[in-house]
Amino acid sequence: MLGNEKKTALSPDEVLGVIKTLESATTVGDLLTGAAKALGVKVSLYQHFTAVGAFDFNTYGNFHPYKVPEEILEFYSQDNKYDRDPVIVAAFAKGRSIWLSDTINEPYVKEVKHEAMINWTLKKVGDGLCCPLYGPDNRRGYAFVGFGRDKTEFAPIMPYQIQTLVQLMHVRYCKMIKSLQRQIKFTRRETEVLELMSFGKTNAEIATVLKISKSTVDGYVKNIFLKLETTDRVSAAMRAQTLQLKT
Repeated sequence: MLGNEKKTALSPDEVLGVIKTLESATTVGDLLTGAAKALGVKVSLYQHFTAVGAFDFNTYGNFHPYKVPEEILEFYSQDNKYDRDPVIVAAFAKGRSIWLSDTINEPYVKEVKHEAMINWTLKKVGDGLCCPLYGPDNRRGYAFVGFGRDKTEFAPIMPYQIQTLVQLMHVRYCKMIKSLQRQIKFTRRETEVLELMSFGKTNAEIATVLKISKSTVDGYVKNIFLKLETTDRVSAAMRAQTLQLKT
C-alpha cells in the first residue's frame, strides 16, 4: 500500500483491511509479518518490552525485525539497556509517532550526541515513523515503520493512521503473549499474604492480621518468591499484578 509512491495515506477501506489482518492472525509470526505486508512497509522493527516487575525489565525485550539491514541488527543484538537508544526515548517523550529524521532535533538526542547514528540509519533504511506503544498490564513496545519514501510525500493524517494500527498490533501481541504465559497458581492463604505484602505489611504484621505465626508467614513468603521467581517484596507484588495471577 504505502510503499506505492502514489499513495499518500490509507483509505478507510484499507485501514479496515489492515485491522482485519491483525484480528485474524493466529500466531505471533502471522501477526507481525501480516501487519508489515498489509501496510506495504519496506523495513520495520517491533520491540515488546518486558513487563514491569520482571528481572529483565530494563532490557530491549523481544525484538522482531522485518527486512532490517544486518548492520542495524548488530546494534540491537547486543545486550543493550532500554535507555541506550535515544530514538526510543524521544518517541516516548512525544507520546506519539515521530519521524526518525525529526528525532535529531529532540533535546535528549542532542544531549547524548546521537545525531550521527540517526543520519547513518537514515542512509541505510530511509526515513520512517518511530511509534511508542502502550499495552495492557503496563506492557510497552516500540515500532519503527519505514516505506522507503520521504516524509513530505505523505498526507498529514498518515502518521496518525500508522500509530493507531501498530498500537492495535501491539495490543494484539500482548494478548497473544498473555495466553501463552505459564499460569501460576497460588493457594488462598498465599494470596492473602501477597495482598498484605502489596500494602507494605511486614511478615510480623501479616501474622497478626491473619492470626498465624510469623514463621508460617515466612514460609508463605518464601513460596511466593519461588513461584514468581523474584527475591524481594516489591517485585513480587508488581509481577503478580502484571501477570494477573489466579488463585
